Amino acid sequence: MRTVALVLLAGLGGFPSEADAQSISVSQSPIHIAVPFGPDGFGVGADESSELSWKGSNRSVVKITVHTEIALQRFSLSVEAVVRDRDGTSTGAVALTAGMSARDLVVDIDSPARRRAPLRYEATAEATAASGSDTHTVVYTISQQ
Repeated sequence: MRTVALVLLAGLGGFPSEADAQSISVSQSPIHIAVPFGPDGFGVGADESSELSWKGSNRSVVKITVHTEIALQRFSLSVEAVVRDRDGTSTGAVALTAGMSARDLVVDIDSPARRRAPLRYEATAEATAASGSDTHTVVYTISQQ
């Protein structure tokens, strides 16, 4: 059995004023994804138990970025925010890799209202990967677009 453990963090990017109170949070942390071996030696596991919640800006269009902090990565991991049309635009599944820069996850958020989107994580193990686990710290940031 292979396991990917996620520790989720959320943060704020730079904004012009504290009066324009943006926020971001993630439910359900930590997350553990079991990736069973298939007959071909590959495995895929998924988790849809967490949710991203945010409050946009009164004055500007904002976006949410994501990146992972992990020293050594053995298994592939991606995340996707399932966003309703009026809540912004999802960029689709984002591959989370060691050493990556933050990548856009949700863009075109133009409402200051509190919004939510389910998160879908998918972990993949290839036949060449040894058994064991990865532990990711996944960081979400809301900032001006």
